[in-house]
Amino acid sequence: MRIRLVAESSRWHVVFFGDAHNHAMLEGKQSSMLPAHRHLKDGDIAGLNSMRQAGISTHDIYNLMADQSGGYEKINALKVDMFNQMTKQKQKEQCDAKAVLVYLKGLASGDAGMFWSHHADEDGNLKQVFWADGISRMDFQVFGEVLAFDATYRKNRYGCPIVVLVGVNHHCQTIVFGTAVLTNEKEESYVWVLEQFLAAMKGKQPAAVITDGAPAMWNAITRLLPKAHHRLCAWHLLQNAQRNVGDSNFVKGFKSCMLGNYTVAHFKKKWFQLVSDLNLEDNPWVQGLYEKRHMWATCMMRGKFFAGFRTTSRCEGMHSQIGRIVRSRNSLLEFVQYFERYVNYMRWREVDADYKSVVGDAVPKTNVRALELCAANLYTRTVFLKFRSWLSSGSLVKVAGMKDTSSCIIYSMYRYCKPAKLWYVAHDEQTSTFRCSCQRMETFGLPCDHIIGLLVHLDIDVIPKSLVLQRWCKSAKESMKGNSESAFKFWESTVLARLGSLVMRSREMFNLGCESMEDYLDTVDVMAKHVEKLKAKKVENKGPDDEDTNINGVDIKGIDEVKNPHVVKSGSSSGTKRKCSVCKQGGHNKTTCPDNKRQKVSAVSGLGVEGGHA
Repeated sequence: MRIRLVAESSRWHVVFFGDAHNHAMLEGKQSSMLPAHRHLKDGDIAGLNSMRQAGISTHDIYNLMADQSGGYEKINALKVDMFNQMTKQKQKEQCDAKAVLVYLKGLASGDAGMFWSHHADEDGNLKQVFWADGISRMDFQVFGEVLAFDATYRKNRYGCPIVVLVGVNHHCQTIVFGTAVLTNEKEESYVWVLEQFLAAMKGKQPAAVITDGAPAMWNAITRLLPKAHHRLCAWHLLQNAQRNVGDSNFVKGFKSCMLGNYTVAHFKKKWFQLVSDLNLEDNPWVQGLYEKRHMWATCMMRGKFFAGFRTTSRCEGMHSQIGRIVRSRNSLLEFVQYFERYVNYMRWREVDADYKSVVGDAVPKTNVRALELCAANLYTRTVFLKFRSWLSSGSLVKVAGMKDTSSCIIYSMYRYCKPAKLWYVAHDEQTSTFRCSCQRMETFGLPCDHIIGLLVHLDIDVIPKSLVLQRWCKSAKESMKGNSESAFKFWESTVLARLGSLVMRSREMFNLGCESMEDYLDTVDVMAKHVEKLKAKKVENKGPDDEDTNINGVDIKGIDEVKNPHVVKSGSSSGTKRKCSVCKQGGHNKTTCPDNKRQKVSAVSGLGVEGGHA
């Protein structure tokens, strides 16, 4: 088409029009790729969002929609349209920080026991947020003797550290007690987290805490949890030993001293021998490590209950799992949604473990059949299997002698063919209590093989109540039933739960409706009429101010106006400067280290001299 302005009339005239196509015609399958033919329906967008929140990649979602639609040409959208749709949604989103608060308030509306709190700086930027739902709070009342927490990074676009406070349940599974998002790792930030945590748990404090030994964490725990025994993560200690000493022989000997089941005297002998052999008496890090031995040496913590914790690996294991679907480009809201989904999955694993613990009977495999069957009825499946290994070794423990005192009888016990090493078990016949010098019962909560050997010797066929720790039993959570605050948190948001239910119900209708053309047209007609009815109802019920006071079904009145947190620079969250791995000094790294550069220059110069001779 060609047009021209005619000066005489000052009007545009068409001077040429060609009605023949000036391009190649598209085939039928290609026509669906034209922009005018491509669009995502509301149902497609809802499904896309639901699957993205479940951690499914856009590529896999596209393939799944093609499979459900009967082919890629029937989706009426390209993969790029899905990416564009997600970008549009992010552009329309409100302030990310406020979106998180709205989301948490939405969770609280369906969970009467949920606790959440936030704090902003003087400019209104979100600084800290903490939340613990009703199930987490109830779990802490049952399993809150031991608490482990650690921070992870780069799980959101702001680089904010994520602090997860975890414990272990009666199946030896990791459970979450609370979660916090911080903008730094300074002492005051951890103090704030622990203050909110204690408020959520009604002041109950754990008996033991396990951390990686960061100074800020350490100081905060000392201030707010003074009665808790602080244990340092064994894995982090071994890494620090390699970094600060750099001698594999020391690391190996240190690991033996830390994890070995020695007496205190034997431990001290091994330690001083190790330090002397490697000439580390004047090493300040080694000296400081020994001063903190009550926080890492097994023999020094004997009798302290840690539920099997030695490291913060449970925290890091969670970080690893979440890191598979959460990236540094994700918003805070996306992180919180992904995290809550993973917590729900963890809780479903507990339900599965409960089922496996009550279904079926254990097959006895030891010589102490009566005690084994008693343990199988008491303990969960995971704990029973751990206890059964001690039953086997307990049958090889013999009584070397006994001493009757005014309060109890003390038995000397030894393992088969090892009479030189004795353990002592005190038994009070009146109260049916047992105490062993190894203190494994107090440390882990299960009878040790020395006590088991004495039970066999005394022909006791039922585990005494004094040796049964309720937290390892199948009935550990019986006290939670009937609790006024035990309203279960919705495992999914209410809207998504209803969406999933409708999808499940519609599958049967779709399968039947596609068998004939008549049924197909009838099904399409019924669905189209109902969709128009729902659209009209939505328009009718929508008020003029709904968009301002309601987001995704959540009333946002009362939620503070907050700004997004400042982006945390790498290495700055803790307030400490990183040191160079070459010269151990601050202010630079190994790439810009002067010593490293001089070494490279010397090496190059040496090569040049040799090359000259050559």
